Amino acid sequence: MRVRLLMHLALADEHPVILFQLSQIKSIDQQDNEYLITAEGDLTIAGTTRSVELQVTGKSLPDN
Repeated sequence: MRVRLLMHLALADEHPVILFQLSQIKSIDQQDNEYLITAEGDLTIAGTTRSVELQVTGKSLPDN
């Protein structure tokens, strides 16, 4: 277990950035002031890039 943790920490030192590059918004569903957004794009973690679909929840804030 300790060896796996050390390996993960070493990868984090070598690749400190996680990157998501949006290619398209597949859907936006609204319910009151909340939104469920389904997005598609490329996710890069530890130097490996894969196409992924993410679901994100957001809220609409009042204007100041």
